[in-house]
Amino acid sequence: MTDELVSALMGFAAVGITAGLAYLLSARFTNTGAKLKRFYPEAGIASVMIPLVSAHRTKDSTVYIVGSDGEYACGNPQWPNGLESWLAEGNRVSYLLIDPTEAAIKIFRRIQDQYPDHFRFTAANSSSVRDKPRVSELIHKYETFHFALFDNPPQMWIEGSHPRKSPVAYNCEYLPPKEAATDPRFYRFKDNFLLVQHGVSKA
Repeated sequence: MTDELVSALMGFAAVGITAGLAYLLSARFTNTGAKLKRFYPEAGIASVMIPLVSAHRTKDSTVYIVGSDGEYACGNPQWPNGLESWLAEGNRVSYLLIDPTEAAIKIFRRIQDQYPDHFRFTAANSSSVRDKPRVSELIHKYETFHFALFDNPPQMWIEGSHPRKSPVAYNCEYLPPKEAATDPRFYRFKDNFLLVQHGVSKA
């Protein structure tokens, strides 16, 4: 089952296509002990994710974030302000944006200039890596499929669909430390993130 399908099914469970489907999916994926996760049919990364991860985040975490155009940061200062507060505490952030707008680039370049040892910003587009099919494939996927990974301790936020220019994402999922540490997606997503970041930087 693909990551996108899992996230989509979770979203259906959260909003309830039918009462029966909602109950079955909720029983399978929400009330199963070690599989306990939290699902959001619609969410903003600043208003929903930041409070969730703050309950566990330390001051020595590395965060890997994938986004698309970056317009969310332009229209909601809570998000770049949240990033800067993490960086000021000593955390490290690697941020990958797919085809970001000029306004978004300006915001993240400013943060990078302010925290050069802790913040790495990478702008990517599939046309720049046509000779690297796997990297190009992932970049295309990341146009709408986003995530944020935290280590020390592990945490994971997944956005099944975040359309460009949209202030909210859909079919979102949060995994706290215990669940993130045992979910194979965490390590696969991290490996794919680093593959794209390296591929773009070498393009």
